[in-house]
Amino acid sequence: VSDRVAKQDGTYNAKARERRAKRKLEEAGEEGVAKSVKLEGGSAAAAPATVKEESGDAQASNEPSTLLLAKNLPSECNDMMLAMLFRQYSGYKKVNMTAGNMATIEFETDSQATAALKGLNGFKLSASANLDLSYVQQ
Repeated sequence: VSDRVAKQDGTYNAKARERRAKRKLEEAGEEGVAKSVKLEGGSAAAAPATVKEESGDAQASNEPSTLLLAKNLPSECNDMMLAMLFRQYSGYKKVNMTAGNMATIEFETDSQATAALKGLNGFKLSASANLDLSYVQQ
């Protein structure tokens, strides 16, 4: 009996490979949560880190924001290139190039900015440069 027929008649059972993949996804999600939580005396508390940038006026943060900061951009990267990348995400508003090979990307909501950050962080812009994204402290 094919999987399609089994799903239709309600007798379908997930294969071992599918169960392993699902378990890996769940474990990866738990590790991500564990990395973002700091344990203090048995209780969990959020520990957002803030990093000041050396050049430019934008400050990177781990706290979600509607603005993203793209750092260490290659010299051939321009606002049109970045706009083409970020337009595919809902809520995209605009890109502003700043001094020091950086840019800020604005979205309508924090969750839309988070989706873009997760989807494009580490994207290969050129043979030697990857997109380095973080939230901008507001």
